[in-house]
Amino acid sequence: MFDSLLALKKGNSYQRRAYDVIQEVGVLNEFASYDPIVCGTIPLNIHDGDSDLDIIFYVHDLDDFARRLSEAYQSFKSFSLKTIEVNGSTVVKANFYAYGFEFELFGMNQPTNRQNAYLHMMVEGHILMNHPEFMEDVRHLKREGFTTEAAFCECLGLDYQNPFERLKDYGKEHNYI
Repeated sequence: MFDSLLALKKGNSYQRRAYDVIQEVGVLNEFASYDPIVCGTIPLNIHDGDSDLDIIFYVHDLDDFARRLSEAYQSFKSFSLKTIEVNGSTVVKANFYAYGFEFELFGMNQPTNRQNAYLHMMVEGHILMNHPEFMEDVRHLKREGFTTEAAFCECLGLDYQNPFERLKDYGKEHNYI
């Protein structure tokens, strides 16, 4: 199983810096009761200059979570907090900059290991373990404007009309998730 925090801690210099910044900001400790998981392209080492540190949370009380996020991070550069609908679910999303990294904190009332960000990262991690040659191809496609999920679908020769669902389906077909 891919451990995103360990990947950052033991990764290249950029990943280790991301790990240090996450620790400095204290988000994993401060919000440990929400089962946080660092997701996205940085742990997978397929990030680009626009990649943010995505951290997902399992939240039962969205209002309390939003209040706590605001109290903890409102003083950080470009802090924003929104309650939005994503795929029929209400989520709280906070963004801010800290120590050279953009953070995106995403809380919803769903276990973190069942959220799309986590599932996509698991599938992508398995694909990269089986096809390490895709790493540079994915980076190139992302620079060309592909989403991460669409880039993986392109590398695999999959239809990417709905790359988010197609990648999950591929992961299920191959017992990655």
